[in-house]
Amino acid sequence: MAKQLVALSIIIIMLVVSVPTNSQVQDAMDLSISGSVIDNYANITYWLTVSPETEDFSITIPRQEGLFLSNATLWNSNTTLWGRVREASEAEQIYNETVKANQIGMLIAPMANSYYISINNPASEPLNVGLFVEGILTRQLGRYPLSLLPGGYQFRLDMELEITSSVSTVLAIEVQGLEGQTLSRMGNGFKLSVEDALTFDAVQIDYVLSDYDLSASMITYSDGTYGFFNFFLAPKLELGDTPSTRQIIFTLDVSGSMSGERLDQAKLALTEIIETLGPNDQFNLVTFSAEASTMWTEIRPATEQNKEEAVSYIQSLNAQSSTNIYDAITISLAQFFESDAEKLMIMISDGVPTAGVTDPDTIREHARESNTLGVNISTIAIGESGVESLLEGIALDNNGIFVLVRNDGDIGDVISSLFSTLYVPSIDQISFSFSAGVLVDSLNINLTSGFLSLSNGSEIVVSGKFAEQVISVTANYRIGNETFQVSKNASIAAGGKPYAEKLWVLQRILYLVGLETLTGSDAFKQEIISLGIQYGLLVEGYTSMILSALAEEDSSTESQFTKVETAFDNPNIVTRLPGTYVDATPLPLFGILFAPIIIIWIRRKIWSS
Repeated sequence: MAKQLVALSIIIIMLVVSVPTNSQVQDAMDLSISGSVIDNYANITYWLTVSPETEDFSITIPRQEGLFLSNATLWNSNTTLWGRVREASEAEQIYNETVKANQIGMLIAPMANSYYISINNPASEPLNVGLFVEGILTRQLGRYPLSLLPGGYQFRLDMELEITSSVSTVLAIEVQGLEGQTLSRMGNGFKLSVEDALTFDAVQIDYVLSDYDLSASMITYSDGTYGFFNFFLAPKLELGDTPSTRQIIFTLDVSGSMSGERLDQAKLALTEIIETLGPNDQFNLVTFSAEASTMWTEIRPATEQNKEEAVSYIQSLNAQSSTNIYDAITISLAQFFESDAEKLMIMISDGVPTAGVTDPDTIREHARESNTLGVNISTIAIGESGVESLLEGIALDNNGIFVLVRNDGDIGDVISSLFSTLYVPSIDQISFSFSAGVLVDSLNINLTSGFLSLSNGSEIVVSGKFAEQVISVTANYRIGNETFQVSKNASIAAGGKPYAEKLWVLQRILYLVGLETLTGSDAFKQEIISLGIQYGLLVEGYTSMILSALAEEDSSTESQFTKVETAFDNPNIVTRLPGTYVDATPLPLFGILFAPIIIIWIRRKIWSS
């Protein structure tokens, strides 16, 4: 018995010394956030202190559409570094060389919804980090959201943030993920203060402005040669303008790759959605694997009996066979019929076409040509199997929304969120026209894709560059059966809002990324990288920010696009990739050497006796 206790004690010791540790999660980090949001333009600064015991450290901060990380700084008692934007692979290479040279440095790489920040701190002293984020907030379903912190890190937080407006009044502010904050009224807005608060959850602020019908606004800037405009369309929609009916088709992939959690979550989300449909809605469900089929032969009203029947049908679905997206589009669009009803189609798939017509360009063209009734086709791609570019193209061509779900656990939430956005009363048939002088190749919208649509309480932004002294931007749109028109003018005159040019670049880059994803054109890629470097903007997969003495030694890399080694080319590259916040401490050398001996001794002396 004594020998058994000794053996168990040794095993426990071995397990303890090899348990992952993370001083960054165990110990709260000191973080300060300060800044302002004035007329929906955010200017936020993060100050973070990295302890001297932390040599290799990583963290993320939210990356929100419309906002950009404008610069970063890193300093200790001997060195001060500022950020430089480079092609992503080049920035990664410089950071790796910095780590190998045992110097302080930082790499900031944009991910889907965050900035992933790697910090090297070989010096045995605290390292100070400053991050500067700015940009325009756009309204989403009546609220202006501002994401400040991700979940998963423990911070000791101080924050002071002012949110004001010169054209309206900030009615209310909601803070998620924090406790103990103080809100005080200042002018037309609020001052939010937090002192020494511990937080481990994601932190987001939502605020609401007073009800005013701005309809449209324009932010402009001129450098004396060119002008830049950002046209914001946010029509006010009254309850009486709500379309009387909606035709809704849910198109669900039930191929073999959807089996298990993916299909279960999709079924649960669709069940909850169907239960919320109103009496004026009409709907049907199309499922597809090797072939496509409908739940009913034709679209039906959302009566309680029909909804119950649909829920039972959904629960009976099983995954099987291959993926026929072409057939699914044909069958789904055939369900719609001519009427004044708003027409929505939501397609959910996780695989590339493997049955029927499989050529992506042919499928995309088929969807575009078959959509004769102007159906809003929105798409959800689950996982990164290669189908995402096709589904994004289908949504782009048919006035829809494309969503990529990387984590299977989010499938249900994404489906529900997308439907909520599409289901609210909408402003549709939106089109834009421009007077002479607007440079069409510098717009951020696809003018050949037909009409756009907009959910009530949200905004659409169109950005562009112009060369004439005065230009006019006109938006035409429909609410219910009534049409509207609104125009704004811009002129090349000294001044304006300097950030308007950067907002134009952000919108332009987003548009180019969509084109490059769909076409694979190297010309679009090179323009994205060039604009990112020129304006200091981080674009996922294209540009990153590097803070290193090695980067400051050579600042002549502007517009140079050379192949450099990445972590995927050389397994010895030391850059840490995102995916976990936990740093596993490896089993010490003595554990590796003596573990086999201990195990043999245990078998012979204990369990064999």
